[in-house]
Amino acid sequence: MTAKATTTVSVPAEVKEGLTFTRKSDKSKLPEKLERLTAAITKLNTVVNGDDVGAIREAQDEATAALEEYNNLKTRSDYDDIVEGAIARGENPMKPALVQGYITLKKVTSENTLGVVTYSVEDYEAQIDFIAFNSLGGRLMGAKTQPLASQLGYMVLVAKGVKDGNSAAQITAAYQKSKGKVITKVFSKAPSNNELKAALQELIDSIYFEDNGKGQNRFMVTTEWLHWFADNINSTRYGKGSLSRSAKSVKAIIQSAAALYHAFFNRYGVSTVVDKENAVLGKAVEPDGKKTAAA
Repeated sequence: MTAKATTTVSVPAEVKEGLTFTRKSDKSKLPEKLERLTAAITKLNTVVNGDDVGAIREAQDEATAALEEYNNLKTRSDYDDIVEGAIARGENPMKPALVQGYITLKKVTSENTLGVVTYSVEDYEAQIDFIAFNSLGGRLMGAKTQPLASQLGYMVLVAKGVKDGNSAAQITAAYQKSKGKVITKVFSKAPSNNELKAALQELIDSIYFEDNGKGQNRFMVTTEWLHWFADNINSTRYGKGSLSRSAKSVKAIIQSAAALYHAFFNRYGVSTVVDKENAVLGKAVEPDGKKTAAA
């Protein structure tokens, strides 16, 4: 089953407008996939407490394959639902994805009671993979999102590392050796809060942008956003010098920025500054100033 919808949506200037979307998932097959997974777990439970190692391994492999098959289809189907619905409403699909934040998938758990192992299938909430989601509409986020995320991770690392007694040069050298990390501007000292806020604003803008009628994002980064974000993306491992400090992956930084938007949209104790002239949450402003309803 395929469905095609085309519309023009309000997106950052560097993201192409007139998104064309073709659904590639068939969610009518989900019950069949779930039935296969359930049957595989039932089979696993019949052999797992026996002595036939080959049968146990075969049943485990079958259950793993069935779980992966179900979750792959469920993920793509849920992503397609979000994009399809947003395009039908004439809005940037990133907003409903950020509002929703998570999808429900399946996991296999085990319980050992007096030496008897039992497997079962349970639901769990998985954060939307925003890099994967980004590709469904051609490109929904800005083209520089990943370099911006890497630069921000570096800046946060320098800010915290210098405070802990490391030099900016040491941290920069360590970061440049990290796989998948890029630095677009080197800092010789700790960046200021204003510099960090500006970098976070660039990343936020690149992920999702609502024009306030002045070419700026309606959602403006506050010090609260910066503190929340910096605490979330930075990890410290105490060991030998600056190499013991590390920022999360670029993908994890983007996921954290998406989680920040999700927390704000759902009123999870995160506030923001919104341009007063366009302060009605849920109203997107088109480039010509005409307000259009948004989810």
